Amino acid sequence: MFDDAGASVDVKVGNASRIVRLYGTVSRKGDDAPDRPHRVSSVLSIPETLEVVPVAFLEDLAASGPGVETKAKPTKPKGVALTWTDAGGSPKADDVIDRASKYLANMDPSVSGQNGHGALLRAASVLVNDFGLADDVAFELLAREFNPRCAPPWDEKDIVRKISEAGKDPPARESKAERSSLARQSASAKASTAGVDGDDDDFIPFPVDCLPHGFGRFVSTVSEAISCDPSYIALPALAVAGAALANVVRLEVKPGWLVPPVIWTAVVGESGTAKSPAFAAVLQSVKERQHLELASHVEAERAHANDLAYYKKRLAAWEKDSKGGGDPPTKPEEPQPVRLLVEDCTIESLAPILLGNPRGVLMARDELAGWIGSFDRYSNGKGADSASWLSMFDAGSLIVDRKSGTPKTLSVQRAAVCLTGGIQPAILRRALGREHRESGMAARLLMAFPPRMVKVWSETGIDSATAESWARIVNGLHDMECGDVPFSLGMTPEAKGLFVQFYQHHAGELASLTGDLAAAWSKLEGYAARLALVIHFIRLASREGAGGKVTVRDVRTGLRGLRDPGKAETTLNNLAAGGVGEWGDSPSGRTAVFSLMN
Repeated sequence: MFDDAGASVDVKVGNASRIVRLYGTVSRKGDDAPDRPHRVSSVLSIPETLEVVPVAFLEDLAASGPGVETKAKPTKPKGVALTWTDAGGSPKADDVIDRASKYLANMDPSVSGQNGHGALLRAASVLVNDFGLADDVAFELLAREFNPRCAPPWDEKDIVRKISEAGKDPPARESKAERSSLARQSASAKASTAGVDGDDDDFIPFPVDCLPHGFGRFVSTVSEAISCDPSYIALPALAVAGAALANVVRLEVKPGWLVPPVIWTAVVGESGTAKSPAFAAVLQSVKERQHLELASHVEAERAHANDLAYYKKRLAAWEKDSKGGGDPPTKPEEPQPVRLLVEDCTIESLAPILLGNPRGVLMARDELAGWIGSFDRYSNGKGADSASWLSMFDAGSLIVDRKSGTPKTLSVQRAAVCLTGGIQPAILRRALGREHRESGMAARLLMAFPPRMVKVWSETGIDSATAESWARIVNGLHDMECGDVPFSLGMTPEAKGLFVQFYQHHAGELASLTGDLAAAWSKLEGYAARLALVIHFIRLASREGAGGKVTVRDVRTGLRGLRDPGKAETTLNNLAAGGVGEWGDSPSGRTAVFSLMN
């Protein structure tokens, strides 16, 4: 109603945290009535301590307001004040409410036709009997945390009835294995949100000091400039680097176990935690290179149009001169655009991109909820898209049957897609449902949910040297030649020993886990090798790590112009003959090493 020629009101914004009433402006929602007049927005007071306000307090406050007539919800338990109390009426500690909420979030929702009543009764029993919550508090948690996930959601009267039944006759408890799994999930939920309310004890900071020097400096500088956790920079950056190498190389952990550098990452945080600025800073170099590639493709398309026109003339002449014989002219191939980055596409549209870009691509979504929501959108819920994504995590084959286009069937031998994006914790909980946990989709995502930082002003900015150092790494990785088949890279004896040590320790941890944690832990042994491979090549691209010493294989890997057999060794021999460097033995004595002269 307030649209005019100079301004258009956006009615599509649904995120309340992004709707701001500007101080000094007049609030005009509703009619200008005596008991609710239009008034100027202002800050009346600011408390010394900011605390989360319970829903119960807001409802009590609303009920006590002047001239406000409220009606009690008849579906809520009668005779119980809506306060955070236990079944005996004593005040309930906030941490108990928080743990109950997180435990409830990990319980499977009720689904019609699959003992839905039993699932709701079990959830009510956990709150009333296990956590000892009062009926009104249990109602609030079930209505807010559990009911929106149910299919279909329950009527409030049904929730009240189940709470009453739970207090009188608790349902059969879960098995010992189920209780153990849920307990670990609850503990994991507590650990993942540690620090949001000021408890940082369980949070382990991202190990920036383990990164190559130049890469680590980029992560530290940008995170300080943006005032965000370093993991918001490091995780998407690792996915960017992995995408540049996706089908270039494989790490041979042992015969038959080849690991691709495919990495999927997700940064988890509430709105306003600087996820988007961090994401933009990491992707800037990739987007700049993508822009140049697409600009070059426009020129290639123009040249192709000229070649095609000339081909048609020659073909017409050949067809007219049927007596001349000879082979017809060759039709020029249509140029394929180089794609480094995709943001939103289905499996059917992704397949031709991968076919034309055998190196692999990066799927980058500022909001990962859209990517998760795209699963099976066009496959009638048959799980085809989910299965294809699981295959692409391992750079496996992809076959897509299309309804239109030529050819109708596309076959990609090594479909490698790295993934990165951000998501809010509540949306993540809703989006990654039971089917995604059971399929292993959730376990393939490396996620970080750091404590919310208090922003502190810093004069540190993203200077040109910092941006250029990251651009040099990104471009260096993309400049490495991608052959028809990824080449295999082995481990040094020292590296293999460290990996075996990690493998044995990790296997011991995995043996004690069940459920979702066991699924996630099972992917981490392979992720250790993937991360080691990516970080090794980041070091090469940033010209670090060898201390001025390289092997013939290092040179062939890092310099695309010296990949031909014998060319790298000849070049190094010429450098040695010119006094620039000299040959020596590696510490193991098994490999010749070339050292630059100081």
